[in-house]
Amino acid sequence: MVSNLKLALGDALAREYAWTSEIDSAELNYQFSPEFEESMQKIIDELDRSERKYVHVGHRRIRRALLVAVVAVMLLGLVACAVVLTKPSITWNETQNDASGTLDITFDVEYPEDTEIPTEFEPVKPKKPWGYKITKEQLSSFSLHMTYENRNGQTIMYSQDGNLESIGIGLDNEEAIFFETTINGHKGYSYSKLGNNALSWSDGIYFYNIIGTCDMETIEKMAQSIP
Repeated sequence: MVSNLKLALGDALAREYAWTSEIDSAELNYQFSPEFEESMQKIIDELDRSERKYVHVGHRRIRRALLVAVVAVMLLGLVACAVVLTKPSITWNETQNDASGTLDITFDVEYPEDTEIPTEFEPVKPKKPWGYKITKEQLSSFSLHMTYENRNGQTIMYSQDGNLESIGIGLDNEEAIFFETTINGHKGYSYSKLGNNALSWSDGIYFYNIIGTCDMETIEKMAQSIP
């Protein structure tokens, strides 16, 4: 039953993370320790011997279906670790530039052995906000730049840049609401100043930036639509 759960969860995980190529290189056949296998087998044997809808664990009575679900979650967590291990390790080299009022950033990236790095720039477009239309789109061999506008004259600019280790970024943080944040599991920065809001982050392959005269909620929804 443990092996069946592992196979089922591996299949579910592959469907859930179909948007990322990293899942293809994940080690889904995780080898559990003998102690873990033995403990799980004892629980399963007890469930098979019992016809009751409840099982006893310590001083508690737990529904059999709930217990199986708990085991499934444990297995899923262990399998998901394989995906995490294949993500790039990003070092943000940050220097405060008081003369220009910016946080100047360069990147160093270490890629695990099984990480699949695109050989060509792969453009990723965020979900277009309601009421906006694309007024400009420029694609090159290493970047994508798009401009959105709504009927009220509000604009949003989106950029995606490759060649991460060869670029330098200057984020305006002078007299701004500026703080570190997490975007889709990746480190980034949030920025608000003089009616402009922005989010900037990197997944270790690309650097993303969304800035606009709209509210921060609209920008956050666009950012969340990018895997």
